[in-house]
Amino acid sequence: MESNLRIPQTAPVLKEVRCRKCNKKLGEFNGYYEIKCPRCGNMQSGYIK
Repeated sequence: MESNLRIPQTAPVLKEVRCRKCNKKLGEFNGYYEIKCPRCGNMQSGYIK
């Protein structure tokens, strides 16, 4: 018998990432990220679970 039940899709949880030097918001990420701050030039990288 075929089921017509749908599994609800949950949106990925995004976490806000800020520059460690100047505290400028760089974006919202989920998983691995690597980004350069446009204000001070500091490289940011990390992993968000």
